[in-house]
Amino acid sequence: GVAIAVEFTGPLAVAIWHSRRLLDGLWVLLAIAGLALLLPWPGADSLKALDPQGVLYALAAAVCWAIYIVQGQRVAQRYGMHAVACGMVFAAGLVVPIGLWQSAGLILQVQWWWPGLVVALFSSALPYGLEMYALKHLPKHTFSICLSLEPVVGTVAAWLMLGETLFGAQLLAIGLVMAASVGSAWSSTTAQPD
Repeated sequence: GVAIAVEFTGPLAVAIWHSRRLLDGLWVLLAIAGLALLLPWPGADSLKALDPQGVLYALAAAVCWAIYIVQGQRVAQRYGMHAVACGMVFAAGLVVPIGLWQSAGLILQVQWWWPGLVVALFSSALPYGLEMYALKHLPKHTFSICLSLEPVVGTVAAWLMLGETLFGAQLLAIGLVMAASVGSAWSSTTAQPD
């Protein structure tokens, strides 16, 4: 949740840059408040200090995420869902040779085919397909705020799968970020066309 929260500064910057109405600012402020509550602050007894190298990697991912939103909307408008298929083929061309080199024998074991297909569908194909659909139909600032659910999902997944404890401030943060996402999506549907 913390790493994704740092990465979210990229989409948040896009949301701020493309905001046109005062109400958009409210959703951005709610998302910022929620993300601020998710981050561990120096001196917090229950949370570890952040690793500077990890923060740099997360900030680099934030820049890439911002570029993805801006360029992804152009790609989605032009190519739609075909962009996802082309992107997956390109990514597979880069990753599959490394995977085969690392563990060529596993691809022949049938018991790994089903889990591999599930991971491929739920980690890449379905999310990117839905993102391309959203990028085609939502303004950049709305899409950026809706992405703010990702730190929340990361935090909840860490709680469910890793047993990390959520504190009151973190639960409040999740609520603020969700309110920003819902509010931004709602206001984009009620706004007049530009």
